[in-house]
Amino acid sequence: MVLIQGDIQQIVWKLRCEIELFMQNKDMWNLKKNAQGIKIYGAPSRHYHGMVIKGETKMCMSPEKVYDMIHPTSEYRFMWDAHVDKCEFLQELGPGLVLLHQVMRPSFMGCFSSRDTIDFMLQEESDSKRICLVHSLESSDLPPTPKHVRAFTYPSGMIIEKTECKSQSTYCYRNANESQITCFLQVKMNAKSIPQSIIDSSLMSMMQSYLLALRKAKDIAWKPLEKPIGRILSPTLHIMDQFIGQNPVDERTSKARCDVLEVISCYQENSTEEKTKKMLKKSVDTNKQLVINMQLILQNSYNLTNLYHTNFAMLSPDPYNSNDQLVKCESPCPKNTSQTEIRVERVSHQWTVKNFTHCYQEYLEYFVRLPRPDENLTWSIKIYPKGNGENNKEFIFLCLNRVVPLQSKLSKIGFKSRFIMRNAERKEIEMRVHPSPSHSDYVSYIKRDVLYPQILPHDVIIVTVEIDVAVEIVTTSNEDNFSYTDSIKHFINDSEAMLKSHTFSDFEIEVGGRIIPAHRCMLAARSTVFAAMLTHQTHETQMGRLVIPDFDFEVISELVRFIYTGRCRRLKELSHDLLVVADKYRVLDLKIRCERVLANSLTVENACDLLVIADTHSASYLKEKALDFMHQNVSQITTTQGWTLLLNQRQELVTEVVQSFGKVSKRKSLPQFSILQVKPGEKKKEIHHRNGDRKLKMSDEEMDSILANFKDVQENMMELWKEEIASARMQKLKLSQPYRPQSYKLVELPENLLAQVKSGQKLYIRGKPNDKAYISVSNETYELVEQNHAGSSTFLICENLQVPTCKQNDEQQPQDSTICTMISSILTTNYCYIPCGKMIRRLLNDDIYDGLGKSTSKQQWTVDKLLLAIPSNEQQLCDALKQLHVCEIDGFLRLLSVNYLINLTDRIVREIRANNLNTISVEEAAADLEELGLISVIESWFKWFTVANDDGQGWHLNEKEISRLYAEGLLSTVESMELKQFLDAWKESVPVEIETQLSYLYGIALIRDNTSPEVIEYFPSYDLPADRNEQIKLMFEKKRIWKLEQLRPYFPTNNDAQIHTILEKHCRCYNDDGVTYFARRHA
Repeated sequence: MVLIQGDIQQIVWKLRCEIELFMQNKDMWNLKKNAQGIKIYGAPSRHYHGMVIKGETKMCMSPEKVYDMIHPTSEYRFMWDAHVDKCEFLQELGPGLVLLHQVMRPSFMGCFSSRDTIDFMLQEESDSKRICLVHSLESSDLPPTPKHVRAFTYPSGMIIEKTECKSQSTYCYRNANESQITCFLQVKMNAKSIPQSIIDSSLMSMMQSYLLALRKAKDIAWKPLEKPIGRILSPTLHIMDQFIGQNPVDERTSKARCDVLEVISCYQENSTEEKTKKMLKKSVDTNKQLVINMQLILQNSYNLTNLYHTNFAMLSPDPYNSNDQLVKCESPCPKNTSQTEIRVERVSHQWTVKNFTHCYQEYLEYFVRLPRPDENLTWSIKIYPKGNGENNKEFIFLCLNRVVPLQSKLSKIGFKSRFIMRNAERKEIEMRVHPSPSHSDYVSYIKRDVLYPQILPHDVIIVTVEIDVAVEIVTTSNEDNFSYTDSIKHFINDSEAMLKSHTFSDFEIEVGGRIIPAHRCMLAARSTVFAAMLTHQTHETQMGRLVIPDFDFEVISELVRFIYTGRCRRLKELSHDLLVVADKYRVLDLKIRCERVLANSLTVENACDLLVIADTHSASYLKEKALDFMHQNVSQITTTQGWTLLLNQRQELVTEVVQSFGKVSKRKSLPQFSILQVKPGEKKKEIHHRNGDRKLKMSDEEMDSILANFKDVQENMMELWKEEIASARMQKLKLSQPYRPQSYKLVELPENLLAQVKSGQKLYIRGKPNDKAYISVSNETYELVEQNHAGSSTFLICENLQVPTCKQNDEQQPQDSTICTMISSILTTNYCYIPCGKMIRRLLNDDIYDGLGKSTSKQQWTVDKLLLAIPSNEQQLCDALKQLHVCEIDGFLRLLSVNYLINLTDRIVREIRANNLNTISVEEAAADLEELGLISVIESWFKWFTVANDDGQGWHLNEKEISRLYAEGLLSTVESMELKQFLDAWKESVPVEIETQLSYLYGIALIRDNTSPEVIEYFPSYDLPADRNEQIKLMFEKKRIWKLEQLRPYFPTNNDAQIHTILEKHCRCYNDDGVTYFARRHA
C-alpha cells in the first residue's frame, strides 16, 4: 500500500483538528453512563449516522506506563484487552506514524461478528502527556480477513494526561502520579441488519468494559518480563485452567517463569488460582510470578489452534531448556460432550404458631407435600415444646421426617432440608442443628429459656422449612454444536434469495401479463395441487407455465413467497384473498394463518361475510370463531345488511347458525316451566284463595318474565322472555301432587344484570353445597344472598302456563294450570370481586408448559370449564389468565413457566433487534418468529408484551409488562430480598431497551416499611384471599402504610372513591403534600 507525503499530512491534520474539537467543545457531550469511576458520553457523529463515544477515567499510574499498556503493539495489550484478537504491523510512514492491521473478536454477546480494520496511527509524547490517534484507510490491496467484516474507524484516539494523585492507596505504585484518560471512538461497524441505536449502545458498553479492564490490569505493567521463549497470540485462561486441573506439577517444572496468576487475577479466575495453589501444595502470592514449565504444557495433549482465540501474551524462558521454539501437538480435542444434571425441586412451607408458650401438648405436627407424577412425597414437621425425651426437657426440638404410606415401598429420595425460625417481627432466631439424629431425618433445637425472651410479648413463632429434593437425574449428550434455529434461518434466507435471483428456475406463473419465475420442486413440495399438476402430463407441465386469471399479481406473489420462505409480509392486508388462494392450491399452513388473522378482525358488520367465506372454503377455525362471535352479538348482527343477505341467499347457513346457538337461542316458543314473580301493593295485583285453588289476577302493565328450563340451569344457561299484556286475566292454578315446596330457588336480578342477560349474554351460576353461591355474566360477579319475603311476597312456579295472545277481555280463555311450588324467599345479589389467580394456579399447576412436550395432565382445562369451576366472570377470568401468562395450546389452557417466558423474551427481543421486526405488523412478526416456539405461544407473547404506537403505525415493546415478567422471575423463587440487591439484579436482567421503574412493581410486590435495610417481597394481587375483609387485613399486616396508586392494582374494578369507601372501616386516610396515604388505625 503506497501513501504519498501529501496524503499523510492531510490525515494528520484531519486527526488533530477533530480530536482537538472534541476536547474543547464540552457542550456537545451528553452523559450516558456513570459507574465505577468511569464516565461515558455520546454525541452525534458528522461522518456517519451514528454516535461519537467518549470515555473518561483515572488511574494511579504515570502516562508512560498507561501508554505501554494500551499501545496496539504492546506486549501487555493482549493480557487484559478481551476485544483484540491480533494486531499486525504493516508499514512505518515516518516518526510516530505507522500503518496497522487490527483484528477484533466477536462482541456484544455475539451480535457483532469479528471485525478488522486498516488503521493509520499517530503517536505523540511529552513529559506529561501521551497521545495515540487512529483513522482507518480504504485499501484494496488488503482485503478483509476471511470470515471477518471490514469496519471503518473515523478520527478516534486516546489522550493520557498527568495529574496529581490524591489517593493514599497502596495501589499508587511507589509514585504520586495519576493519569487522566480520555478516549474517543467513532467506528462504522457495517452491520446492515442491526439498528444503529443498538450499535451505539453496544459501543458504549464496550468502551466501559475496555476502561474497566484497563484499570483492573494495572498490576501487569509492573512485572519485569524476561526474554520470552516465544509468543503465543492470546492463549486462553480456560486452557490453562484445564491443564492445571488435569496435570501434575513437579518441582522441576515449577521453576519456569510465566505470568499466569497475574492474568488470572485480572480476570478474577479464582478457581484456577486455587487449583494452582493446591497443586503446588504451597501458598502463592498473586503479586509474584507463578512458575510453571510451559514446555510441559505444549508437549501435553493440547490442540494449539485453540490458543489463537484467547487472552494470554507473554511466556518466560525455561532455564532448563534452551529450545525457544513452540512445539505444536496434533492430538485432537474431544468433540462429543455430555452433561449430567441432578434436577432439584424446592418445597418451602411457613408454619405460624400463635400463643406458643401456652402449648402443653407433647408435640405439634403438620405435613408438607411435593406432588409428583409417580408418587406424592410427604414430610412430617413436628415441634416438641418440652423436648422429645427425659434428658432434654429444657430444649425445644424441630424434627422433620419423610412419611411413607404403609402400602408403598420406601423409595430412596435424596433431599436436604433446614429450619428457619422467626419471631412475630420476622427476626431470625438462631438454632443449632443435631449432627446425627437417630429417630428423625433432620433436627434443629434451641433452649427454651433462650427462645422465650425473643418471641414475647407477641408469643408467636414462625417456622419455615425448606426441603431441596433431588427428583430426577438427566444426562444429555452433545455430539455437535449444530444450531438448528440458525440452519432454518439460513435455509429460509437462501430460498428467498433463490426466488429473487431466479437461479435454475424451470417454471413460470403468469398473472395479469406479469411473470413469476419459480421452481417445480418447491411448488410441488409445498402444495398438493401443484404436485398433482406437475407430476402428470398436464398442459401446464408441457408448457412450463401456469396462467392464473382470477387473482391479482400481489396475491400470487405473496403465495409464492410463502411457499419458498414460510413468511408473508402482507398477511393482514391480503388475508381474504390469500385464504381463498391458499385453499385453492392447498397451502394449508398459509390458510391457517389467514384464518387466525380474519378471526381477530371479526366485527358486527363483517361477521356474516366472514362466516360465508369460512363455509365456502372449509375454514373450520374461522367458522367456529364467527359462530361464537355471532352468538355473543346476536341482537346487533341480526339488524345488519349481511344478516339480511344471509337470510335471502344462504338459508342452510342460517339454519346452522341457529342450531349453533343451542338451547340459548330458542326464543320462538315457551320453555317447559315459567317463573312468575307477583308482588303485592301494586294496583290490581292480588292472590285469591278459594277451596284449595289459586286464582291469579294481574294488572294491564308490562310484565318481565324470566323463562328457564331447569335442565339448562344446570348447564349455566338462563333466558329472558318479555311479554306485553294489555288487559287483566284470570287463570286457575292447582297444587300439584305431590307438592314440592323446596325444589327451586328464585333469583332477583338487578337492572343492569337483567339488561345484560336480555341482550343474550350467558348467566353463570356456581356454588357448592353449604357454601356461598355466585352468579355472573361476562364482566360482573355477584354473591347470592337469601332474603325471606314471607308475608309480603309470594312466588309461584307453574308448569305449562298458557299466556293469552289476544288482548280483549271477552276473548280470553282461562285455562287450568298446576302449581309446582310456592316460594316465600328469594335470592338477592351483592356485587363482589373474586381474585381467581390462586384458584387458576392450583388447577393448572400440574400442567406447566416449559417449551417441551405435550400435556400429561389427566385434567385438561378450557375457558368454559374454568368458568364452571371458578366463581368469576368471564372478563375477570380472561384478565387473570393474561396476568398469569396462561396460553391455549392444542385446544387446552397451559400455564407458561416464568423461566421459559423469560428465555423466550430474550430470544424474541434479539430477533426484533436484529431484523427490525417492529417495522412490520404484529401478526407478520409473530409468523416470522414461529421457529422459536409454538405459534400460539408466540402470538400470545406479542399480545402480552407489545403495544401499538400512538400514531397507529407499527408497535413497540411493552416496557411495563416485560419489566414485571423479569421481576416475577426474581421474586417468585424467594420469600424476600433486600431492595437494593433486587433493583441491581432486576436492572441487569431486563433487555437493554427496557428501563425499570418501581411503579411497575405495584400489584406484584411490596416494599416492607418496617425493616432496615428495605426488603421487597413477592405479593401478587391475583394471589389474595377471596374474602374482601381478609384481603385488606392481609395487605395491612404486610405493609402498614400504602399510597393510593399502590392500592389500585389490588382493587381493579373500583375507582378511587370506591376504594376510599371500602377501606374506611379498616384504616385511616390522610393527605401529605398532595399524596394520598392509607394506614392501619393503630399505625
